[in-house]
Amino acid sequence: ARVAQVETAGGVVDLVLAADGSTNIQRALLPATPAAAPAPAPESSDAPLQAVVDDAAAPPAPVWRIAVAKAAIRDYRLNVRDEGTVPAMNYTLADVDFTLEGLQLPEPQPMPFSLAAVPGEGSTLAVQGSYDLATGGFSAELALASAPDGYTWMM
Repeated sequence: ARVAQVETAGGVVDLVLAADGSTNIQRALLPATPAAAPAPAPESSDAPLQAVVDDAAAPPAPVWRIAVAKAAIRDYRLNVRDEGTVPAMNYTLADVDFTLEGLQLPEPQPMPFSLAAVPGEGSTLAVQGSYDLATGGFSAELALASAPDGYTWMM
């Protein structure tokens, strides 16, 4: 499916940064890696007759292909839990406006993005760059104005 633009306003996103660097959003949008096949049951002459299904012979399920030229969220709250720190760190960004261009699934390519938010009263955050959904990697320029006490931003 090809969509020119998707936009939503006034919501909440709960983002979890796992210790391995992945996010809950990546896990939701990208295909799961196949699980290892279970070990075969030991053979026994007393065991009841069981049917064996060969999944390899079954045709693969069709892959959903999605392309969104521009996706945006406006006036959202972003709750972030960073499980890569000990103890895990939680923080919130308010008034989040986020735009992503060129989303393609299931094989995403690096995409330009922009984000504007309020990390605390009297401060503003602006980020522009490129994000790779497949790897979680990004490059960005960040501007933080009037940072309140207690906020440290590292990129």
